[in-house]
Amino acid sequence: MNGAKFRVLLLAISCNVATWLTLAAANAFAQSGTASAERGAKLYLEKMCYTCHGYAGQGGERGSGPTLTPGLWPYPAFAQQVRHPRQDMPRYGSRFVSEDELADIYAYLASIKPGPDAKDIVPLRDKGGAATHARRGYCLHLVSAAGTRHRRGPVRLV
Repeated sequence: MNGAKFRVLLLAISCNVATWLTLAAANAFAQSGTASAERGAKLYLEKMCYTCHGYAGQGGERGSGPTLTPGLWPYPAFAQQVRHPRQDMPRYGSRFVSEDELADIYAYLASIKPGPDAKDIVPLRDKGGAATHARRGYCLHLVSAAGTRHRRGPVRLV
């Protein structure tokens, strides 16, 4: 093996070891239980994560950022993506987002429960359900049969 090949091999091994150590440390920290979803929610807004990923991790508009929740990655993969992104996401090093802050953001995202299936949402299921739902005062963007907007009464979906 010549010197150039040896250096490439040594570099590849050291990169793999560094990645493994980073992921091991991140995983150990994530399992320590010190992360706070409440702090994470504030940091998610402060660090502007919502601009690409949406306020609830649902993904950005017009493809600006992928969906994070539901189906959040395991913490080591999440930390790796934040620190060393694969595609268009900017890199967030530990100088910008500390390990504690990253764990808090992850705790916030993990705390977001998935919404109901569309088949379980009454207005989406049938028109009778929509009218009942509106009479209870849940929907504000409904139009009466005469075309006037109001909050209650016999309605049809806009």
